[in-house]
Amino acid sequence: MAKIQQVILDPSASGMYIAVIEPGSYLDFINPVPFRNTHELAEQGLLNEEGNISGRAQSAVRPISPSDFNRIIELGFAGDVGLLPRVDTPAAVPDVQEEQSTFQYEQERDRVAYLSSRIVRDRVFRRIVLRAYDSRCAITSLKLINGNGRAEVEAAHIKPVEENGPDVVSNGMPSLERCIGCWTRV
Repeated sequence: MAKIQQVILDPSASGMYIAVIEPGSYLDFINPVPFRNTHELAEQGLLNEEGNISGRAQSAVRPISPSDFNRIIELGFAGDVGLLPRVDTPAAVPDVQEEQSTFQYEQERDRVAYLSSRIVRDRVFRRIVLRAYDSRCAITSLKLINGNGRAEVEAAHIKPVEENGPDVVSNGMPSLERCIGCWTRV
């Protein structure tokens, strides 16, 4: 999804146009939005009076109603899809017992003041990269899921964010952080 900044004539093809995307407005969906799910079309405006798909479905550019737009956005950004489940309480592990330690209310600590600056990474990047690779390491094809159902692979940028590498799937690669197989093959 992106905001179009302007539409200009295509200098290489007469009668054709190019939509220029506003910089910084592109946003990947967390979930893929299929043309049709088991119940209905994501874009209801493509149906004719008889309830069949109309010829508008073949158009590359077409108007979309606010309700269709909202439906597509809701599907694309729907909550947890199970790729990275968060669990508030740790899973019960049999035969593991820990003694409760006493809580120390005050501790002496050194305080260091510093100023830092870093480029912000897109929080959706990991989800889309792991979805593209089925939560598997790109080098070893291992798929490790922890006890809470969370994938143990990390999403790394091929061109680093510090060098203006984009947060898109084609610039991402999942790898296991401490995998000997990954380290020896890189």
